[in-house]
Amino acid sequence: NCPDLTVAEIVEIAGELKPPLPHKEVFSISGGKHG
Repeated sequence: NCPDLTVAEIVEIAGELKPPLPHKEVFSISGGKHG
């Protein structure tokens, strides 16, 4: 399953990751590879 995340959710999740991912990597992960 690959739930659709809003940008806000992506940023929030990314902010909780340690170490945080670069924005472009976060968007790459959610953007299409898994969708």
